Amino acid sequence: MMKIKLKATKLPDWTVIVCVGCSDFLERPLMAAVGVAEGEEIFICPHCLAEGDIDAKLERKAARLEREPRWLRALIGRLELPPPAVFKEFFGPEVVEEVAEFWASLRDLLDESELLPSYDADQSVVSLLRAYRRAWPLIKSDAEVDPERGKALAAALAKWRMFTGG
Repeated sequence: MMKIKLKATKLPDWTVIVCVGCSDFLERPLMAAVGVAEGEEIFICPHCLAEGDIDAKLERKAARLEREPRWLRALIGRLELPPPAVFKEFFGPEVVEEVAEFWASLRDLLDESELLPSYDADQSVVSLLRAYRRAWPLIKSDAEVDPERGKALAAALAKWRMFTGG
């Protein structure tokens, strides 16, 4: 078995990583262990580095990932969900205002993304989606009702997937 050498690296201030050890999504970590395996970049966050025993973490994560598909498949066709409109009952006016800000910001970012380098545009959209995470049910509900918002959200999520690899 060939070893994969990771290097302790100081990261730029704007960096976003997903740790292969704990799966945490970290914005602006100061450093990480960085390497490449099977053509994919690998990051190990400072927390996992400090805790050590990365092999045990990887084994637990692999076991979880093997169990999850069976569990998810057992749910298919069995879940009865409330309609998206019911979410509005749970949010106060401040969140409704945040959702309006989100749509305005998203529209501006998607308009600007033609002018920005791809990486900067993608990072801006990812940051916006993360910033409004608590309002996601209302955002998704709006996107299902309004075709224009649906297209804008689909474009943003496509950028998210390209940026995060997810």
